[in-house]
Amino acid sequence: MLNDNYNEVLRESVIEAIESLAFVQLIENTESLAAKQADETNRQTMLSVYQSVNNQYYLFVLTISPKLLKDIIINIFGLDPEALITPDMEKDTISELLNTIAGKFMRNITPETDIFQLGLPIPEKYPIDITSNNSINCSFESEDGETIILSFLEFSNK
Repeated sequence: MLNDNYNEVLRESVIEAIESLAFVQLIENTESLAAKQADETNRQTMLSVYQSVNNQYYLFVLTISPKLLKDIIINIFGLDPEALITPDMEKDTISELLNTIAGKFMRNITPETDIFQLGLPIPEKYPIDITSNNSINCSFESEDGETIILSFLEFSNK
């Protein structure tokens, strides 16, 4: 069962990671979340987490617009705005963002005595049930109106 403060912790993890790594300001936006997540032009990556102490599995799915991803890559790598962005740069950047966000979130919700393992990010498209009682979704826009969504899903093996 998802803890009541997970939404706030997830929101803070996303904002802190994006602002500190990529120097991009985010504004929270919850309008038309399903449409944004289903947009075929958006890039998506999934990361699994296993927490052995309480036998929990979590999934994090990061959905980001191509323009925002390009802006973040330019900022992180210090590239010229007209630079060619390769698919590997996109995969590496979205994977690093997701690792950073998931790590920050898990450190905040996991007691110091418990251990969690981050899986490897997998850049693909994922059909996510964002209406599930076991999910939290945080949606943001950049100052340019570009979208980033982080979905957190909890599964139990109990």
